[in-house]
Amino acid sequence: MSYAFCKFAPVLIAVAALAACGGGGDGESSSGNTSAGQSGSGGTAPGEKPAVTDAGSVTAPFVKAASARYVWNGVGTQSYGSLAGFTQSASGAVTVINGRSLTGDSTTLDINGDAGYAQGRWTKGVVTSGGTTTTLDGVSNAAYHYILANDLASLPASGTYACGAGRFTAPTFVGGTNVGAAAFAGTTSGTATLSFTADGAAVGVTLTSSAGGQQGSVSGNATIKSPSSASLTGTYIGGGAGTQLTLGDGGGGKVLVVAPYRVVLANGALYQGIASFACAA
Repeated sequence: MSYAFCKFAPVLIAVAALAACGGGGDGESSSGNTSAGQSGSGGTAPGEKPAVTDAGSVTAPFVKAASARYVWNGVGTQSYGSLAGFTQSASGAVTVINGRSLTGDSTTLDINGDAGYAQGRWTKGVVTSGGTTTTLDGVSNAAYHYILANDLASLPASGTYACGAGRFTAPTFVGGTNVGAAAFAGTTSGTATLSFTADGAAVGVTLTSSAGGQQGSVSGNATIKSPSSASLTGTYIGGGAGTQLTLGDGGGGKVLVVAPYRVVLANGALYQGIASFACAA
């Protein structure tokens, strides 16, 4: 595997530049996968209150620090950068991330979080991004995975951290071998490792996903040099299997390992999701 390191910057960056530096600002790139979403204006009738069906919970609302970042991934889309603003509903679902929003008759699943991070998966509703609207029907494989996390003020100088159980958005089918509707979403489990030296943060994840009776694994290892850096492993930016590893402030001395990922199952189907781990010294 080859690694690339780059600080996030709040600007749009072309795909070639993203591949070269391994990170980006409020950038977006296409993986070349085929989208299964529907397009349309969506919405509800005037005066009608949109239905919201969310699943999951948070222990506390996310509290944005002065410096924070986000990841927002859909079918054929990877977007990440500095978090300028967000909206979080009473359910814990984040429905606005910078200029992107989920409205209407909506569903957010896999909601997880606390004051230091917020995580989930949009599966139904009207998604608006960059002047384009897409309607998620809650039935197809089209979904958007997100995580918000605060930056660490600085990297610890040394120490080995123990990482707890992971929090995962259910991996969703994004390309490769076609699968049936029952396998549009699956499950993921995994582990993370984290240690600090004068060279930076040594981060590792091993993730295993299953869907439709098929299974596949992906691993990523990198050294992260600064709090605002990320590292790409495998062919993540090219639309294949791999990870995007970065860190966040977990509060109370904890460090978050944040790992958006893609994995190829045994049948050749490609899935993506987001994993996060809270690690403590």
